[in-house]
Amino acid sequence: MKLTLIIRWIKGKLLLSFYILLVIPNISIASIVLFDDLPKNGASLWSTSSSKSNLTQIDEPVAEGDTAIAMSAHHWTQSGLRIAQVPPYEDTILEAKIYRKSGSKGTLMFRRGENSLKINLDDSNSEFWTINGEPGHNDYSDDTWHTIQIHLKHFDLNEGEKVLAVGIQGPYGTGTFYMDSVYFKEKPSVVTINPPVPGDWVLSFEDDFN
Repeated sequence: MKLTLIIRWIKGKLLLSFYILLVIPNISIASIVLFDDLPKNGASLWSTSSSKSNLTQIDEPVAEGDTAIAMSAHHWTQSGLRIAQVPPYEDTILEAKIYRKSGSKGTLMFRRGENSLKINLDDSNSEFWTINGEPGHNDYSDDTWHTIQIHLKHFDLNEGEKVLAVGIQGPYGTGTFYMDSVYFKEKPSVVTINPPVPGDWVLSFEDDFN
């Protein structure tokens, strides 16, 4: 009977709407904080040679909270945040907020493995990291915050291999960057939604009791 089908169709749509509104927003994404005002969960400020990695002072840029990491590097030295941890999830994203001071040069990078292999984040591997949700690139605005996400799985880390650090490598001159809100995050799985009531329903307001 058409009336019965109409009622079932409406119930199905209502159930699907409640699922989208109430269930999906509460699906949690696992994360481990590595920097939030201070280094956390075993992380620490890190620099090589004459480069510097310090907590920000008054009037320096901060993305969230009270302090960020001020990174200064030159002549191919590096600075940033030491992590030295195995990525905790099967598909781990290393996320951070980055700010480049106007006039600065330098390259975003991370280090991995026993041999401390340095991976520059640039156009050559742009499909493996993003900036503000777009394929990775270095043509981003100065003096404002950007979110980078490094999809570690795509860099073919071996099982048990550690991410050693994330930060910048200085140019021949000097580069000044800031970094904040650093996390390991689990890449969310794709949620497939099926209508609670299957079938091809046609909405009709005709009564047919035959």
